[in-house]
Amino acid sequence: MNQICYGAQQCCALNSLPQTSQIAIGILGMKSLANSILLRSNTVTPIECLHYALNLPTSVVITGIDSMEILDQAFEAVRTFQPMNDEQVRRRSPS
Repeated sequence: MNQICYGAQQCCALNSLPQTSQIAIGILGMKSLANSILLRSNTVTPIECLHYALNLPTSVVITGIDSMEILDQAFEAVRTFQPMNDEQVRRRSPS
């Protein structure tokens, strides 16, 4: 699978976020589409980005909704989401 998470985000997503749940800190997930940078790279779909964000240990994932099409996309991501196993997360993270 293609890489979704880059640089500092990898450190935060894989190392820091899991620790926040141990000390009862709520985390807001934002920018799951990386300002469309990832989408313009044609390496991932919007649904894959949203699935990755939903898999992170956040309290909520906030997505920008500026049209009915984008709202439908968010609903589809939630309907089709399945928690990722470690291998799936590794494939979506940089080596």
